[in-house]
Amino acid sequence: MIRKATLADLDQLVELERVGFTSDFFTRAQFRHYLTRGHGVVLLDSARGQARGMAVVMWRIGGKSCRLYDIVVRPGLRGRGLGGRLLDAAEAHARRQGCVRLVLESRRDNATAIRLYEERGYRRFDVLPDYYQDGADALRYAKDLV
Repeated sequence: MIRKATLADLDQLVELERVGFTSDFFTRAQFRHYLTRGHGVVLLDSARGQARGMAVVMWRIGGKSCRLYDIVVRPGLRGRGLGGRLLDAAEAHARRQGCVRLVLESRRDNATAIRLYEERGYRRFDVLPDYYQDGADALRYAKDLV
């Protein structure tokens, strides 16, 4: 089930971020900000008390674009459609915020994520050289939500 995360989920969010990525982690403080003060939402997919995946969507008040800052599925559960369901939930939440476009970055070497985004109608519009901590490039994608 995908739901809006709360402060009670903070430990699981941090742990999921650590097992899902090798670098460029959100910190505990960043998650706390997103959960309490930021203009955004952390969507959590959990089952039987275990965090299986999450997506972080942010927006500016009055803005027409939302940004997918983070999407991760727990290793071992990948390939089961969880990423697609999280992406659908992120898009639905962006629409509810009045956003007409969702923008995101993906590592150039993340073929699985790129395939998901492109199959879901995202268009690549930019390359950000040396974007990630390890020097990897990011590909920028966007999708119109209307």
